[in-house]
Amino acid sequence: MTGQLALSFAWYGVAGWLYFALVGGAAAPWLLPRAWRIFWPAAVPFLGWAVVVALVYPLNAALPALPVLRVLGILAIALCGVRAVRLRSQAWPRCEPTVWIPIATGVAAYAAHASLYVRAGTLSSLVADSDVEHFADVVAALLHYPIGWSLEAQMGLEATPVGLAYHYVHAALSGVTGADTFATASASHLLMLALAPSSVYVFARSVLSAPPRAAAGAAALGALHGAGLGVAAFGWGQQMSALSSVPAGIAAVHEAICRGDRRDVLGGGLVAALAAGSLYLATAPLIGATAALYGLALVVREGRIRPLSRAAALAVVVSLAGVLSHVSAAGFFVVRGGLGGEDTSGRSTHVATFVSPLELLGGAPIALFRPPSRAGEGGLRDVIYASAAGSAALLAGIGAVRSRRITMLGAFVAGSVAFDLYLRVLRPFPYGEFKLLTSAWFIVPCL
Repeated sequence: MTGQLALSFAWYGVAGWLYFALVGGAAAPWLLPRAWRIFWPAAVPFLGWAVVVALVYPLNAALPALPVLRVLGILAIALCGVRAVRLRSQAWPRCEPTVWIPIATGVAAYAAHASLYVRAGTLSSLVADSDVEHFADVVAALLHYPIGWSLEAQMGLEATPVGLAYHYVHAALSGVTGADTFATASASHLLMLALAPSSVYVFARSVLSAPPRAAAGAAALGALHGAGLGVAAFGWGQQMSALSSVPAGIAAVHEAICRGDRRDVLGGGLVAALAAGSLYLATAPLIGATAALYGLALVVREGRIRPLSRAAALAVVVSLAGVLSHVSAAGFFVVRGGLGGEDTSGRSTHVATFVSPLELLGGAPIALFRPPSRAGEGGLRDVIYASAAGSAALLAGIGAVRSRRITMLGAFVAGSVAFDLYLRVLRPFPYGEFKLLTSAWFIVPCL
């Protein structure tokens, strides 16, 4: 039984990673930003994920997702195969060796986290009052039936505008493996968790211009934070997709606005749309504010209007790439009037307090996941937490000073801080801050 469960998790993880890597590899000659080619193994799964969401979601309005996902996979295999035959010995573009470190880190994280389920004798779990309660049914419906074009149908997929980046990871996993959607529920969360180190690597190399070994270290260090496992285990699929895709999304914004050729804008726009739509209430303001602030800062620094035109082109691609999802999110605010009192204080009681400075810096576990202290442990544990947070603050400060890309870094940090102040002061919402924190915390290990 244990061996069978372990093999199932291994099959789901390999099949899911290969699917998105093949789709991304097929699209790479036209869409992969040029600066990402040197670390393409880390970048192509996110490009593939973005392409799947951009293509399959609108088609899913009229067609079941299952045949669309399978046809897209077959086309990707065919395109990659034709390219390999034509290029022969040059089929695999050169990449820096350190790029395999975040990929190996993701594999190790997937295996370690899957072992918890294997030891418990299960493929999936249900958590009371969690989003996971209905994901299996919703994704099964997407696979076997069209969604429809009406706003009510689009909004009916979720109660809040959370985007469908997660849904199509789960759907692809079931579509490729043939397993039912309950069996692949937890594996889909762990697959996104396994992709997260690669996303951090892409951010560190692209945005911070970090040396390869430093970027690999940041990816590995970020994977040690326990929040990702907690989010995956609790079943927050959209939050897990945000944690995984936002670093690559911010890097995509940088490539589109800073370099700005057609491939950077198109490919970057797709990945940015994936990140922005992964968890609208937390990630859309983060991606949007970073892009706007970065574009304005470049205009001031360079004295030219061109960065704003690139930002506008990026906004057009992002809008078109997820248009139905954007319409659904806008409908939530128009029809329902946005978040009400029940949304901010009723269903969101899992996280009732704002994060402390120790938690913000990763020196202490988030309160939701913190184990209770035993007798006599509290004092020593607090000292360890404070020491870890102080060290993180010092090293992150030094990293910020030494950063070669202070303009983009400043735009991202400013956007994150402004949104956090909104969630703390103007619209107090601890649960919302928790979503933002898990999406943006990767900057600490990067610095």
